[in-house]
Amino acid sequence: MFNQWSKLENYRLDGRLEIDNNLLVENAIHPVALGRKNYLFAGSHEAAKLTALLYSVGIVRIIMILSLY
Repeated sequence: MFNQWSKLENYRLDGRLEIDNNLLVENAIHPVALGRKNYLFAGSHEAAKLTALLYSVGIVRIIMILSLY
């Protein structure tokens, strides 16, 4: 807490600054976490590999989008 004190002071003094709880990233990662659980119920080993590949492509896409911010 003490090593973040100057940033907290800036937030307190400047009313234009908004609190950020990282909701954008949390919402972007949530479907990926659910997908990992679904691998267990893919039906076959080949289907699980295909699902993992699709989710991997999705993760890369999310990372590329978030790196723009």
